Amino acid sequence: MKLTIPRSDLTKALGLVRSVAGGSSLPILGNVAISALSTHLELTCTDLDIYIRTTVAAGVTEKGECTVNAGLFFNIVNALTGEAVEVEQANDTLTIKSGSSKYNLGTLEMKEFPSAPELKDPVTFELPQAKLRAVLASTAFCHSDDESRYVLNSSLLTLNGCLTAVSTDGRRLCLDEAEVAKHQQQKEPVELIVPVKTVKELLRLLPDTEPDDAPRGPCEVSVMDTSVQFKFGEVTLYSKLIEGTYPNYKQVIPQDDPNPVPIGRSDLLKALKRIHILGADHCTLEFEGQILTVNARGDKTCPSEAWETLMIPRVAPMKVAFTPQYLIEALEAIEDDEVLLHLTDSTSPLVLKVAGKPWLCVIMPRRLDAPETKKEDAPK
Repeated sequence: MKLTIPRSDLTKALGLVRSVAGGSSLPILGNVAISALSTHLELTCTDLDIYIRTTVAAGVTEKGECTVNAGLFFNIVNALTGEAVEVEQANDTLTIKSGSSKYNLGTLEMKEFPSAPELKDPVTFELPQAKLRAVLASTAFCHSDDESRYVLNSSLLTLNGCLTAVSTDGRRLCLDEAEVAKHQQQKEPVELIVPVKTVKELLRLLPDTEPDDAPRGPCEVSVMDTSVQFKFGEVTLYSKLIEGTYPNYKQVIPQDDPNPVPIGRSDLLKALKRIHILGADHCTLEFEGQILTVNARGDKTCPSEAWETLMIPRVAPMKVAFTPQYLIEALEAIEDDEVLLHLTDSTSPLVLKVAGKPWLCVIMPRRLDAPETKKEDAPK
């Protein structure tokens, strides 16, 4: 193997794949697989659950392949100062040159590196890259971190006329949708339970916006029984799926409240963040006429209390308690100016929505410290 490549291009390519390397008792999994082909370099890293592969243009004078420690390779290339990097592999040594710098790294043979499974009869559809990222980003905050409920350490993606993304940890749930081209819609729904680690990698790799002058190509999603492949730009991400049955999330979404309370998202978010300075694990929302009061108390080690008041349309009196961090994360997941609060009483879930979009978040209430305020007819 012998090639020359711009240092910035090689640094970027290694940065895309190296996140899944290492952290295993198998030394080969800490390596990046390098394949020098006719006109480009192919780099692959894996932890056996996820494979990330990318290609980058290179001046290849001798084809070849090997594996080398991914962290060392990246750190060396990133620290070099020359504009171009020369890479040459002979026997069990990879030589890296740039300017006056030269490094030799030991290699392992490619045959020891695990290869990604082949695609067999996949169901394939396409989505704009930014749109796929948007539905994942707007729902991912609801993932569970409880390893005993492994099926909730995931996002449920359903293809059924549109792509629906759902995440839940049992105390809150978030849902969003993205349109799929009509010619790609399936007769039967396709469901895949994507591990949270894979979702995080997609959020890292996918762009959050589409350039106006030169739109990026779509992300091609290929779904198999126990795995999924995402292919976009020069990147291919292959992941195992979680096997199991996802909870019937539709049962926990309350029916629409005909009289939701509109409120400025930014104002409510800032108020919640201010009262959360006390470190309280719960806060109360008290609705009274045209006033919403947000209240929180600190813990016993530091007695303290905070109030924030916001103007709202006139509503019936009601008081309900929530975990403030749940509300903050839901409001941070969207960028709309206004949110709609659907809430019927102090024991019912709160549903957050935005006008004209399918996004919603369901948050379960907490027990009130004080007696519940009776719900009365709204004053006229």
